[in-house]
Parts: sequence; structure tokens; C-alpha cells
Amino acid sequence: MLENHPDIQQDFVDLIKALPRLQQGDGSTEFWMEFLELAEAIKRQVPVENQDLVTTRIHQILSSCGISPPSWWTLASLSRPGRV
Repeated sequence: MLENHPDIQQDFVDLIKALPRLQQGDGSTEFWMEFLELAEAIKRQVPVENQDLVTTRIHQILSSCGISPPSWWTLASLSRPGRV
């Protein structure tokens, strides 16, 4: 599980710390571009079988700050090829 990946845990902490800075930007497009870049960098570090766990944790981080992920991001994760 993700607990066995200390680098990933630190990346989550860094993502949480980056949220206030990202939210101070000029618009939501800039926020999402930067946020998703950081989030995708975390996802690329874990095996495919753990990427859903990472996505869930990223959604939890956003939710704890009162932010909803964009609908296209949520829908994209639900409609991946080969997923039932």
C-alpha cells in the first residue's frame, strides 16, 4: 500500500503545502494546471495497481480544503479503458 512509499507520503505533504500558494493565482485554469501537474507526478511514481489509491488520496486532499476536482478529471478516471 501507499504507507510503504515514504516518498509518496512526502509528496502528499508537499501537495498540501502547495495548495495555498496555488489558490492565490489569477484564475482557476492556472490553479488546475499546476495542481494536476503535481498530482500526476505523484501518480507516475506508483505502480498502476496503486494509482486509484493515489487518486483517492488526492481527492481527499482537495475535499479537506473545500475544493472539488473538475468533473472532466473525475469522469476521466471512471472511464479508463479496460476498467469495469
